[in-house]
Amino acid sequence: MSDHSFRSTQAELDWSEQGLPLSTRFADVYYAREDALGESNHVFIQGSNLSQRWSRPPPNKLNNNCFVIAEMGFGAALNFLLCWRLWHEHPQRHTGWDRLHYLALEQYPLSLDDLSKLHLLWPDLAQYSIPLGQWYRADCSGWQRMLLAPDVCLDLFIGDATEEMRKRSANDQPVDAWLLDGFSPDKNPELWSDSLFQLMAQHSHETSSVATYSCAGHVRRGLQQAGFNVSKAPGFANKRHMLSSEQFNGDNIKPDPGELSEPWFKLERANHRTREAVIVGAGLAGCHTARSLARRGWRVRVLDAGNSPGNGASGIPQLALRCRLFSQHSWSACFYLQAFCFASRFFQAIQHDAASGWHGSGVMQLADAMNKRKSLHPTAISRLYPASVVQVDTGPESIMGSLSNGAYWFTEGGWVDPVILCNRLLATDGIEVRYGQSVQKLQRDENQWLLLGEQDQRLDAAEVVVIACGAHAANFAQTAALEYELTAGQCTVVHTSSALADVDSVIAGSRTVFPAANDLHTIAASYRPTEKHPQADEDSDRENLTALADMFSKTTEDFNQHASAVAVRANTRDRLPTVGQLPDFATMKNQYSELSRNANRQFAEPGAYHRGLYLSSGHGSNGLSTCPLAGEILASMINGDSLPVAQEIMNILNPCRFLIQDLKKQRI
Repeated sequence: MSDHSFRSTQAELDWSEQGLPLSTRFADVYYAREDALGESNHVFIQGSNLSQRWSRPPPNKLNNNCFVIAEMGFGAALNFLLCWRLWHEHPQRHTGWDRLHYLALEQYPLSLDDLSKLHLLWPDLAQYSIPLGQWYRADCSGWQRMLLAPDVCLDLFIGDATEEMRKRSANDQPVDAWLLDGFSPDKNPELWSDSLFQLMAQHSHETSSVATYSCAGHVRRGLQQAGFNVSKAPGFANKRHMLSSEQFNGDNIKPDPGELSEPWFKLERANHRTREAVIVGAGLAGCHTARSLARRGWRVRVLDAGNSPGNGASGIPQLALRCRLFSQHSWSACFYLQAFCFASRFFQAIQHDAASGWHGSGVMQLADAMNKRKSLHPTAISRLYPASVVQVDTGPESIMGSLSNGAYWFTEGGWVDPVILCNRLLATDGIEVRYGQSVQKLQRDENQWLLLGEQDQRLDAAEVVVIACGAHAANFAQTAALEYELTAGQCTVVHTSSALADVDSVIAGSRTVFPAANDLHTIAASYRPTEKHPQADEDSDRENLTALADMFSKTTEDFNQHASAVAVRANTRDRLPTVGQLPDFATMKNQYSELSRNANRQFAEPGAYHRGLYLSSGHGSNGLSTCPLAGEILASMINGDSLPVAQEIMNILNPCRFLIQDLKKQRI
């Protein structure tokens, strides 16, 4: 992909004497000067017939009674706020509708300050605009998922609308209502192009609607050519006409030219008969997936071999949230940035509801914490990432004054107690947890999976199973082809002391030093190759204390050790997690065996996958950052929703990627 920055280009506004915004880039207004709410209601709410459509029962779907709206041109978010208000305040909304999913595409987002200033003009919408402001960020390009309410989700795509729409998976839930609200076609033609209309058509169904204030001839013809049966309707106030449609004819949809490329990544859209799932593992990966499914109305059972959550890789007393950095733009860098941004907003949001173990202290990553084989370039980091994500050689004076080798400051970073966090996630309605359940085998039985323990004792059964048991994820016959590198990370817990008294942020150097919790600091972590059940040892504690002394120029006698803890991390060879539906590796190896003779061989047949079997593992030491987004990815896949990430990111996370690589490299 292109080597560009993750920094977005924000909108530049001129404010009139009446306090109304004008885009300096497009020399156009964001909404009607006289009655912004009236125009939005007339053109988009009534023009899409939302009230009547939500009064009727949803179409007959097995899983997903979710209504999807997509808007071209998010602007001041007025259309979204009005849709959300109608969704929650509709007096006759049919009880069959579960959730509202809103997709918004915006290339030049308003800054949070400008957005908040505008929202003051609409005090009646404050109960919706305030939570939006808590999740919203305009500084990062790419995709943002915002969980604004149990039944309302907003995906904001910051970038060129055509480019972002091309990244959307073909399996994503089709759009029910399209709102075209960009600046006027003569001033912003890119948002009214035939290519964009064709992409809209690829993500529509027979009752998909379109509403727009524009009645320009080329807009009407382009929509009609794409299959939308638009016609003129009375416009708002002094505007004579607008366009609207409630019918779509897909006969003229142009095929996606990339549809058959890399067919091993092509999945069928999930369509499960039940809304019950079993998750194997009560660590970060399993707990986040359980919560994401439960929020969609699924009944979830979590089985874990331990006697409490977070006993595996999540079992260190304190875990740090920071963004894994890259010097160049790539899909891997996109994934880790999006995961970090989602995690930081998510932890802040659930902390408002109840104690979640989250502490937004910030994280200072010292230069000597970097991977020596792939060193980062400070200038490249400053150019690539917005300052709200990472700042180079700046941060709290109490830390910066003692540094000599430079550092990276994550102002939105922090730390959690993983046990508190996991318990908070598992407290979601619809989740049942059963400890002391060691799943040894998965066996297919007609339309469900049997989960078997010792001596083939039946522990549970479900149509949908998620494997999220960290280092043990490759123990099943269906996952045996996966290879994880296991490392033991041992932390040492010390009592607070004068040397550590000023540590109020996480400091990641040769070791990671955490702020005090109950007068105890976690020093993490020594790493060594391991078996699945390592024990803490004195040598690792000694290494941790020596590294701590070097970081603070003190002797080991100044630190009074309290305890030790050890956890196993499972890494993949490319250091990306494995997230998605589980491939049938034996079948796919045969399907694509010709790749070992010709790496460029073309195939039409999609890959073989185990129906109803999913995986979230290989998060390594980045699990606090990646597991929240991975949980949303899996829940979206399982429920047949729109995915929170681009198809290219799904491909780099797909567990079959290693099989394809090995075939092409003639390793197998």
